[in-house]
Amino acid sequence: MRQHVIDQLRREGLAGVWTAEVCERAGYKCEYCDNDMLASVDNYLSWELDHIIPQSAGGDHTLENMALSCRECKVRFKRSWNPVYVAGKDANREELIFAVRGNIEKKRASWFRCLSRHREIVGWEESE
Repeated sequence: MRQHVIDQLRREGLAGVWTAEVCERAGYKCEYCDNDMLASVDNYLSWELDHIIPQSAGGDHTLENMALSCRECKVRFKRSWNPVYVAGKDANREELIFAVRGNIEKKRASWFRCLSRHREIVGWEESE
């Protein structure tokens, strides 16, 4: 992590206590879908910090348990889902994030099937 960047973001009030570290560690991309959080104003406004293991499932409020997430992944797809169910209770941070990514991919695929069927029914054609 680039400490000088973290320090400057804090000095200018652009990041809170942990936000700068979490964002720097994540390379300013959603850790679940790789969405570039600096690519647009919409992306920038959608970034959130997420407890990888939800606090409701016993996850702690530590830097190690925090991930940079876009709002769509955090709210629509992950919510309070606990990656320990898949990765196991002794999983490391990387394994937990991998489990979250897999869960989100399954949910996106399910929604894509619904979207595809909806498009088919209404006769929607992609515009060029």
